Amino acid sequence: MVLLAAALALVVRPAAAQGGKILYVDSYHIEYAWSADITKGVRSVLAGRDDIELRVVRMDTKRNKSEDFKKKAALKVKKIIDQWRPDVVIASDDNAAKYLIVPYYLGGDLPFVFCGLNWDASVYGFPAKNVTGMVEVSLFKPLLDVLRGFARGPRVGYLASDVITERKELANIRKRYPMDMEVRFVKSFAELRAAFRELQRLTDMVVISECRSVRGFDHQDMVAFARENTLVPTGATQRFISQYALVTFSRIGEEQGEYAARTALAILDGASPADFPVVTNKKARIYLNMPLAKKLGIKFPVEMIAGAHLISAEQKKLLYVNSYHRGYQWSDDIERGLLKALDISERPDGTYDTSRSEVRLRVYRMDTKRHQSEAYKRAAARAAKEIIDEWRPDVVLTSDDAAAKYLIAPYFINTGPPFVFCGVNWSAREYGLPARNVTGMVEVSPVKETVATMRPFAAGDRLGYIAADNSTNRKNLRKLKDQLGLVFADGAMVGDFNEWRRQYVRLQDEVDMLLWLTTSVAPGWDEDEARRVILTKTKIPSGSVSDHQARYTLLGRVKIGAEQGWWMGKTALKILEGVSPADIPVTTNTRTLLFLNMELAKRLEIKFPMDMIERAVFVGERVEPGSRP
Repeated sequence: MVLLAAALALVVRPAAAQGGKILYVDSYHIEYAWSADITKGVRSVLAGRDDIELRVVRMDTKRNKSEDFKKKAALKVKKIIDQWRPDVVIASDDNAAKYLIVPYYLGGDLPFVFCGLNWDASVYGFPAKNVTGMVEVSLFKPLLDVLRGFARGPRVGYLASDVITERKELANIRKRYPMDMEVRFVKSFAELRAAFRELQRLTDMVVISECRSVRGFDHQDMVAFARENTLVPTGATQRFISQYALVTFSRIGEEQGEYAARTALAILDGASPADFPVVTNKKARIYLNMPLAKKLGIKFPVEMIAGAHLISAEQKKLLYVNSYHRGYQWSDDIERGLLKALDISERPDGTYDTSRSEVRLRVYRMDTKRHQSEAYKRAAARAAKEIIDEWRPDVVLTSDDAAAKYLIAPYFINTGPPFVFCGVNWSAREYGLPARNVTGMVEVSPVKETVATMRPFAAGDRLGYIAADNSTNRKNLRKLKDQLGLVFADGAMVGDFNEWRRQYVRLQDEVDMLLWLTTSVAPGWDEDEARRVILTKTKIPSGSVSDHQARYTLLGRVKIGAEQGWWMGKTALKILEGVSPADIPVTTNTRTLLFLNMELAKRLEIKFPMDMIERAVFVGERVEPGSRP
C-alpha cells in the first residue's frame, strides 16, 4: 500500500469518547470485492469498540439493476433507519446516495458519511449540513506521472471497452485533467487487439481501462498478446488489468471504509458533518509487471519495487482439496463461491473455463463423506499430498475437517506451500491451526441467532434439542454447551425414526422451543410420516441451522457455503500478491439465510413480521448460492 500524498487534506478527529449506533449501507453485495474491501475498512476502525453498535445492510443493486428494485431497496433501508434510529449512517457508492440520502435525508438532522461516489458528489447536492464524505476518483494523474518517467515522448493513448460506464470514466478524466489523447473504444476482442497495436505505434504511453467485457475476451490470450505486442509503457488504474499493463495504480476500498468510519466516530464525538470538507481517495496498491519491464528494458526504482506487488511471467496454480464429493450440496456451494472469487466458470461437462481468471485451478475431492473409514481417509490425504509434491501449487485451498485433519496437520504445518482452509467446525486449534503458512475461516453454526429468532414466538425460555445419535451431533452438542453456553431444559438423542417420533411428541409439552440438530439421518427415517407428525403434533416453535433440516422446522438461520468459498478464494489471491498467511487472521463465517416455514406458522397461528418475510427464503423455495443479500 503506497500513500500518494503526504497526508489527507482532512485530518479526522480522534476516536469518539462516547459510543453510539452506526448503520453501514452498502449499495452492493458482500461478494463484490469492492464492497468487501470497504466493509473491511469500516470494521477495522471499529474493531474493539464495544461501545459502538454497528449494523450492516446491503442494497444489492449491483446484481439487481432495475429502477424499481433500487427504489424498493432504499425504502427497506429507510424503514431500518426509522425503526433502529442510528446515530450516524455510512453509505457506500452511488446508489445509496441517489436512492436513499437524496430523496429522504438530504438537509435533515441525521448525519451521513458517504464513500465510493464516483468523481463528483455535487450531482447529489453534497456536501450538505448533514452529509460529508470521500469521493472516489481514478488514480489517472499519478499513474501518468510515473509512465512519463519511462516514455520517450509526451503522446498519450487511452484504450477501453465501448460501454457507457467507460465513456463516462473518460469524460470525468478529461474534465479533471484536460489533455490531448489518442482514444480507442472497442467492442470485440479482435478490435481490442487491433487498437492495442495501433496505439503502440501512434503514442508514447498507453492507459488501458476496463477491457475485459468486450465480446470474445480471453484472459490468457490477452496476457500473451500484451507481452508480445507491448512497445511503449502502459498503465492501468484497475487491479484486474494489471496482467496486461506495465504499471497499475489500483484504488483501495479499505481506505474509503476507514475514512468513513473515523469520520463517523468524530461525529459521534460531537462534530458536525459540515466541519469536514469532502475529500478524495489518495492511496494506491501498485502492481509492477516484471515481464513487460524486461521486454521494454525498464528498471523500476528500488523504492518503487519495495512498496509494490510484482507480477511474474507464470500463471499461478491453485489446488483445491475438497473433503467430500461433487453432488454434496455443502461442498458444491463452497465450490461455487470459490469459482466466483477466482472468476472461473464451470462448463456443463464439469470442466473449468479459466479464460477470465488469473489462476489455474485443479480440484481433488477426498470423498470422505461417502467413505468414512480411517484407512480410506488417510489414503485420500496421501493422494492429495502426492499431487501437491508433484504439481507444486502456489497455494492450496481446503474445505472441511477431513482435509485439515488428515492432510494439513500431519504433513504441512509450518512447511510447504501456503494453505487456506474453510469449513473447519467450531475451532481449528485441535489440528494445530493456524500456522505460519496456514490461515482460514472456521465454520460456526448460527445457533444463537436461530434461538434468538425463535424466542419471540415462544411461550417461555425453556430450550430443548432433538438430534440423531451420532458422533457429529454429540460433538456439536458439547460445543453448544461449552463454547456458546447454551442451557437446555430437556432434549433427546434418537437412535432411529420411531424414537424420534416419540421424543418429538414428548418434547412439545416439556420445552418452549426446540432446536433441531441433524435428525433426518436417523436410521429408518420416513419422510412422509415425519411430515405428518410435524404438521399434526407441533405445538412450539422449532429452529434449525442447516438448509436440509429447515423443511422440518418453523424457521432456520442457515450457514451459506458460498460465503466460505468466496472468502477462501479472495484470500488465496491476496497470498499470491505477497501477503503472508501469518498476517491474515483466522476468521469465522458471519452470513446466514433466514428460512421460514409458512405452513407450520399457519398451524401455530404465528404471524411473522413483515421485515422477516421480506428477507426470508420460504421452505420449498429453490435458492441459488449468492442470490440473496
